[in-house]
Amino acid sequence: MVTMTVYVNTDVFCWIVNTLNKSITHEWGTKSLKAVSLKKHKKYPHEIQVPIQIIGQFYKRDMTTIDLFKLQELNNLKKD
Repeated sequence: MVTMTVYVNTDVFCWIVNTLNKSITHEWGTKSLKAVSLKKHKKYPHEIQVPIQIIGQFYKRDMTTIDLFKLQELNNLKKD
């Protein structure tokens, strides 16, 4: 699986961990997009590797979104 390095804040990091642990489930059509950075800042100190399939639109310079619903689907496919 192809991955990409992104930088996240603590809130988004917790959302990702809870999604992967299946503590939180996301429904299709709900707002499950979270903002991430492509460069390390004070606001985005945590570096993570995410599958390229969950990367969304680039909406600002060096900023993009990740889709937690797609991450949940990929996680379910991997474990089945």
